[in-house]
Amino acid sequence: MKTTPLLRTAVTAALLVFAVSGCGGEVSGSSVGPSYSPPDPASATAQSLDLQKAVAVSSSGALIAVIQDGQFCVRDREPTGAKGTAATCAESIELSGRQPAVFSPTGSRIVVFDSAAEYAGRGRAWIVNSASGTTVPITLPASTSSSSAGATAAATSGTDSTGAGRQDSAITYLWQSDDALYAVGLAGAVYRVTPSTGEAVLLAPGGDRSTGSPSAPALGGGTIAMVLRGVSGTGARLVTVSVVDGTVRDPAVTFEEGVTQPILMGVSPDGAKALLSTANLQTAVPGETRIYDLASGEHSVVPGTESTFAAGGAFSPDGSLVALVASGKLVDFTSAPAAADGNRFHLQLAPADASTAPRDLIGADDETRNVYGPLQWSTAGVIATAASPVPTASAWTVSG
Repeated sequence: MKTTPLLRTAVTAALLVFAVSGCGGEVSGSSVGPSYSPPDPASATAQSLDLQKAVAVSSSGALIAVIQDGQFCVRDREPTGAKGTAATCAESIELSGRQPAVFSPTGSRIVVFDSAAEYAGRGRAWIVNSASGTTVPITLPASTSSSSAGATAAATSGTDSTGAGRQDSAITYLWQSDDALYAVGLAGAVYRVTPSTGEAVLLAPGGDRSTGSPSAPALGGGTIAMVLRGVSGTGARLVTVSVVDGTVRDPAVTFEEGVTQPILMGVSPDGAKALLSTANLQTAVPGETRIYDLASGEHSVVPGTESTFAAGGAFSPDGSLVALVASGKLVDFTSAPAAADGNRFHLQLAPADASTAPRDLIGADDETRNVYGPLQWSTAGVIATAASPVPTASAWTVSG
């Protein structure tokens, strides 16, 4: 199979994102109030938000994080052309570039962190108060081994935020609430972080890093899910960790031969289902979109998604719908998706019971917009990118 140089570059970049990124589409784990009404996929509309080159956007769409004069800052998102508002800038953050970040559910706090892949696993991260700019560094337990025994023994010792001496530095941060934060490490270890102090304890040990790093972890309903695969690209499996007691199910789901790079796009708000694509970023081969039952391991295929390429997704806050950033039908990626042949990427909605095919949202743009892996979908009707080592945020307002 052939790919164009431009497309191959984009696919390679996306693969690097998946190796270290992710955040749940609906991470609060709380019940949805009676005021929330999911849109009708048949008539839903979407409008892209102007985020002014933000590195992160809050789940309501009201706040954005930006790099301003070399500082990490939070400010209100203004309508296009509006006069800029004053920004609250973080204290004592040593920027290595445009670090990725992720807001807590209400936007009162935000984590900013280094990409472990780009910065050799230093795992530097800080929690910033969005209103005051006060900052605390995140301190993970030191570890001499990422194996179960080694990680358990290391839970009592600490290290500073530079990650010196730590083999399992965090690569992903997942908010369950404004006061509940979790970190996922290079080998799949999960840590519980106290947002007020930045201190962390080991919740669940990871595996040997020779078995591969987690791909696009996601959180929903008290369940963290991640795709792990062997370093040779074989043996992919979906692993889950309970944030309540650290119970690990490995595997929760095993994938058939040939599904070597499945893309995890979200966990349902009740923690019972996972949204995945079997499209392969590494080989640029399309696949199908599936919804897995995490209790049984069985799955349903979303109709009409065979030979498509879903790059990002999320469950609605009530779990009744899924959103996808996906292409039309593809044979392979010999040419980039384009509107002329119906193969462009587009924002879509479908029932979470996989009863009908996805429908394109009216008014949504056709850009990929660096959207890969889990999205976040809030009760405010905003679908937005979650934490990603590609520090460029995208968001849409959805109604109907």
